Amino acid sequence: MSLLAVEDLSISLPIGGRMVPIVEGIDLSLERGEVLGIAGESGSGKTLSAMAVMGLLPKEAEVAGSIRFEGRELTTLGEREFGRIRGNDIAMVFQDPLSSLHPMLTVEGQLTDHLRKHRGLNRRAARARATELLELVRLPNPAKTLRAYPHQLSGGMRQRVAIATALACEPSLLIADEPTTALDVTVQAGIIELLLRLTGEMDIGVMIVTHDLGVLSSIADRLAVFYAGQIVETAAASTVFREPTHPYTEALLAAVPHRDDDGDVVLQPMRGAPPGAGEWAEGCRFNPRCGYVEPVCRVRAPQLLEFVPGHSAACHVKGIAS
Repeated sequence: MSLLAVEDLSISLPIGGRMVPIVEGIDLSLERGEVLGIAGESGSGKTLSAMAVMGLLPKEAEVAGSIRFEGRELTTLGEREFGRIRGNDIAMVFQDPLSSLHPMLTVEGQLTDHLRKHRGLNRRAARARATELLELVRLPNPAKTLRAYPHQLSGGMRQRVAIATALACEPSLLIADEPTTALDVTVQAGIIELLLRLTGEMDIGVMIVTHDLGVLSSIADRLAVFYAGQIVETAAASTVFREPTHPYTEALLAAVPHRDDDGDVVLQPMRGAPPGAGEWAEGCRFNPRCGYVEPVCRVRAPQLLEFVPGHSAACHVKGIAS
C-alpha cells in the first residue's frame, strides 16, 4: 500500500459565474522515504493538487477522483475528521514562512501552542519538545531562537522554524510548496539538504511543489511534470533530467540557466505563455508553444502512457500516445 495514492483527480472552481476545470485526471503515488517532485509553471495546477491532499481547497471547489492516505479515502472526510489528520499525519510547509507564522508569537509560542493542541503536552513538555525540534532542523542556539519573533529571523531561519512546526507531530507525509523561493542559493542548499536528511531519518514521504527544476534535480527521487492542469510526464528524476521526453519538459530544462562548452551562461526562454485557467487549446494543450507540433496535436489530446517501465509521457509526435 502506497503512503499516498491519487487517482484520476479533477478539480473545478467557480470563475466568471461558471465552474472551470483547473486540474484533470491526475494520478500520483508516494512511498515512505521517497521525495516526489511536482514541477510546472505557475497556474499548472500543481499547488491546487497539493492543497487537495491537505484538504484545504475552497469550499466551492468541485472534486472528483480519489485521494487515499495510508489506505484511507480523504475526499469523503468531513472537516472535523480531516482536521485530526491535517497537522498530525499530513503536514505542509508553505511558500512564505513569514505569512504562515503568527507575527505576534515567539517561536516558542508557535511550537508549544501547536504541540499542546495536537499532542496534549503540558507547557514544560511542549517547551522541551520545541527545543528538540529546533535542534532537529539544525537551528543554532535553540534557546535564543525560541525567544525570537518571526520578523527577527532571517528567511532561511524562518523556513526552518516552519519545517520544525510541520514536523512537530511526526507526520508520515510532508508537503513543501515552493520551500526555497526568495532564498539565496546557499540558504536554498541548506533547506534542500535538511529535507533530504529528514526524509531518511524520519522515514516520511515528502512532496515538493516547485517551478524550480534546479531544486528538484538535487533532491527528488521521482518527478511529475504538470502543464495546464494535467501531468504530461512522470519518471525517475534522473531519467527526466537525462532524457526528457515530453516537449514541455524539454523546454523547461532548456530554460534553466546553464554553462555551455565555452563556459558562458546560456538559457533558452520558452516561447509563448501558459494558458489561463480552463483556456486550454484543443488537442494537446501544449501545442501552441511546441516546436514539434504536428496536425494530430491540434485535434486529439494525447494520453499519458508508460512507454518504458517507470517512464510515462503524453505526446503524439514521439510516438508515445498516437
